Amino acid sequence: MKRFIPILLLSPILIFGQFAKVGINGAKFLDIPVSARAAGMGEAYTAVCDDASAVFFNPAGMALTKGLSVFLNNTYWWANINLTTISVAQSLGIAGNIGFFYSGLSTDDMEATTIENPDGTGQFFTYGAYEAGVTFSRFMTDRFAFGINVKMIKEDYPTDNVLNDHNVSGFGVDIGGFYLTGFRSLRIGLAIMNFGPDVTPAGHYDSWANGSIEEANKTFTNYPLPVTFRSGFAMEVFKTEGVDITASFDLIHPSDNIERYNFGTEANILDILYIRGGYELNRDKDISNFNGGIGIAQKFGIGKFRFDYSYSNGNIMPGIHRVSLALGF
Repeated sequence: MKRFIPILLLSPILIFGQFAKVGINGAKFLDIPVSARAAGMGEAYTAVCDDASAVFFNPAGMALTKGLSVFLNNTYWWANINLTTISVAQSLGIAGNIGFFYSGLSTDDMEATTIENPDGTGQFFTYGAYEAGVTFSRFMTDRFAFGINVKMIKEDYPTDNVLNDHNVSGFGVDIGGFYLTGFRSLRIGLAIMNFGPDVTPAGHYDSWANGSIEEANKTFTNYPLPVTFRSGFAMEVFKTEGVDITASFDLIHPSDNIERYNFGTEANILDILYIRGGYELNRDKDISNFNGGIGIAQKFGIGKFRFDYSYSNGNIMPGIHRVSLALGF
């Protein structure tokens, strides 16, 4: 069985890495990385995540947490969009680990436009979306851990009126595996994120053509969630009494784009200062291809906190800033 586990983890790399299916998915806010530590390492994080933030990258990684772990993050996205995240994980000993998580996106006010008023109506609206759920992870053997998230997903679209609500509700599942190979510190991570049925906006809309309504009260077409396959490796490549350097690699294959190849490093100095860097290949227009960040950790009483910051190069877009706080008790 133990020999069969790494084959299960590695085979999707060969299967999913051979093709690209380009299309359009909904609920794209689920694709935004929510951890400053992960972003600083170029999202090469599937085999690195080991605290409450693991639920957003590989839920099996949460099995590595001990005691109580709390994770908070804020991502400053483009166009004054904010993504706020919280997750909590609690160890239950040999029974495994449980947790819950929430990630919510909000926008500034945007002016509404219509066919009759393409330059604006003077009315303003906002878009919001969130995911919330529970997670469970556990070591099934001394080397292999399994994790699963079950979550609700909702998008709040602007509406014509109270009776014509366009909001979208659905659910998804994230499944992950984490394998300690036994060779030095090499570990392998695998996750399938946002797997679930298609969702459909509520309400109806009018189809326009040549300045007039062609068909009234049409129903919306359903759309799929942004299913993403992640597979990664990580290992400490240099270690002394005061310095520990981790190198990681991820293959990320979204269902609506080509696969990306991510490389990351993290230098841990005296368990106090963390310096990170990462690079992503196959990013559209090289947006967010170069990433970097720092972290500062400190013990307090019976616990420890770590503050993380990351910056992602936007290239033709503005740079992206993230701040995270991780607490362990």
